[in-house]
Amino acid sequence: MQLSFGSLIPVALLLAPHALAAPSLLSLEARNISSSLSILSADTYCRLNLHYCGWNLLTIADSDYKRRISSKLCQRGICDPNDPAIWNSLWNCGADLEFISICGGAYSCANGGAGRSDYCN
Repeated sequence: MQLSFGSLIPVALLLAPHALAAPSLLSLEARNISSSLSILSADTYCRLNLHYCGWNLLTIADSDYKRRISSKLCQRGICDPNDPAIWNSLWNCGADLEFISICGGAYSCANGGAGRSDYCN
């Protein structure tokens, strides 16, 4: 009895009908990449190369921005986590938050609006 490749497919499907429903390795890899991007984007608020006021970043629930901002300001000598400078600081969103400046007194850092950089008044 001689079997051709074409006749093996129906036999294979009879023996393993779940084979069609099983995701391919490629689809599993794509799903893993997609999940990783979703996690990354859910954890990342700032958009690359836009500037953000400290208060704008600190108001995001479940973010790590307070620790990161406090740590970077402490490197500049402002180590009190309750210092108003944290709220009035200006940051660039790069590979990591990059300090730009302390804007000044209360309400000195302004929201630039959706898709636009925040700025010092």
